[in-house]
Amino acid sequence: MAKVHNPANSAVEEQAVQVESIVEGLQSQLWAGGFNLDDFIDAANTACLARGKPPFDFNPRVA
Repeated sequence: MAKVHNPANSAVEEQAVQVESIVEGLQSQLWAGGFNLDDFIDAANTACLARGKPPFDFNPRVA
């Protein structure tokens, strides 16, 4: 909790926008009555970019 609420943690704002964008993408799928992975990712990415933040990486690289 302390890390999330620490004003010195510069990642918090970006991550908060990414999470909210993912929620919006999920809501749009629920309202559509089904789930399409490509549409969900597109909606989440678009919401992040509209807020000037990079989209969440749904395909992290494993080393």
